[in-house]
Amino acid sequence: MLPDIPIYVVNLDRSPERLQSIAAQLARIGISFKRIAGVDGKTSDLERELFSGRASLSDVSSQSLTREEIGCHLSHLKAFDEILASGVSSAIILEDDLIISPRFQSAALALAAYFSGEPVVIKLEPWNKPRLAYMAHRCGDFDLIFTNHQLTQTGAYFITAEAIRLLRTPLSRIGRPYDDALYAAGENGVGIFSLSPAIAQQTASFQSLIETGRRRLRDRDRGYGLTREIVRPIRQCAQFLSLLRVIKIKSGWQGLIKLRRHRPAGPGCPPPSMGDFTGIGSVSDVRIGRVAR
Repeated sequence: MLPDIPIYVVNLDRSPERLQSIAAQLARIGISFKRIAGVDGKTSDLERELFSGRASLSDVSSQSLTREEIGCHLSHLKAFDEILASGVSSAIILEDDLIISPRFQSAALALAAYFSGEPVVIKLEPWNKPRLAYMAHRCGDFDLIFTNHQLTQTGAYFITAEAIRLLRTPLSRIGRPYDDALYAAGENGVGIFSLSPAIAQQTASFQSLIETGRRRLRDRDRGYGLTREIVRPIRQCAQFLSLLRVIKIKSGWQGLIKLRRHRPAGPGCPPPSMGDFTGIGSVSDVRIGRVAR
């Protein structure tokens, strides 16, 4: 672990090759970590896990979420509980199918030094496309980007203990995919940012453990998908107006003037300003998708 911030890696017992991959990458840059034994939705007794008191399902979860997604949610809550029990002020949570940037250590130290008691969550992975956003803070050699668009992927994120205290109870009621729930944390008074350049990125070397289940649900809900596409422009307009309102409140007219289209990093070979990802050789080595678990 880093001197100032612990690293937690969520890993299923049936995925030792994934653990070996991320452990080797972290070892190369001198970082140790603590493993969180993930809740395997495919094989675990989810009912027992839920009745243990860690979480409960909403009325719609059985229809909208797969067992693997519920297991993912429970796995991250296990990491939350470990962090709170350890008494640290902040931590980084990683999933095991990532490519780690050599700049990971410097970013982790900068974040730990910059944030102490504030409730924040910082996405450490890139976005899949540019979005209208605002450079909210400068943290060492990195920028913290704010956007009002819904973020996805929870393969790598920094979180403070204060944010966990605010989120532990709301997130214990499982009703939507974990990334949707986590990055909606602004509803609970938590600051949500993205790090630029990003320092971790999902690799296509490993097959997603829950995407198959998501595909089945998408096939079943094609009608809903059509409705979602029809209302997408309305939702995007609402997001844009909401972003303008939030930036105006936070930074005034000067902040609105500085709004730009940002992309913390791109797939394949990122430009120099976006960081250097270990092991990335081509676009085919990277998977940018809806689910990163």
